[in-house]
Amino acid sequence: MVNGLVWAGLIAMAGAVFLSSSWMGGGYVSDVDETAAQERRIRKKQRMRWAMWCLVLSLVMFTLALLVYNLR
Repeated sequence: MVNGLVWAGLIAMAGAVFLSSSWMGGGYVSDVDETAAQERRIRKKQRMRWAMWCLVLSLVMFTLALLVYNLR
């Protein structure tokens, strides 16, 4: 049980790192098209929101793992 919670927390943490990485964002590209730049900013905000939820999930999983370990 504890191992499963720890692994779930690690996977959620890795998902947060991947979502917030520059691989998903395409790096810094100078756009002459303002609509494409706006769309990129919107997608980045959405990815950062998902990354934040992944971090929250990983913290919850690690906390549950500690609780289960200490109550055992």
